[in-house]
Amino acid sequence: EIGSLSKTEYTVLRDTVNTASRLESSVAKPDTIAIGPGTYAAVEGLFRCRCLGKMALKGKQQEVEAYAVEGVSDGNAPSAEA
Repeated sequence: EIGSLSKTEYTVLRDTVNTASRLESSVAKPDTIAIGPGTYAAVEGLFRCRCLGKMALKGKQQEVEAYAVEGVSDGNAPSAEA
């Protein structure tokens, strides 16, 4: 919670949000969705994803595994095609 008694604003902070922002701005192409390993683990099996490999992102010391979301899963075993 950030603000004063008369005005309150809510914001999202932390590494997860920064990583998502960097993936959106530097990895995702127009009309595509790029996600990191945490989101991939949460949606694995629900969506078809293609592994884009490790990416260097601004503000991150280590490279981050990135995935492109390609569509809704057909119900078969999950995979991140390389």
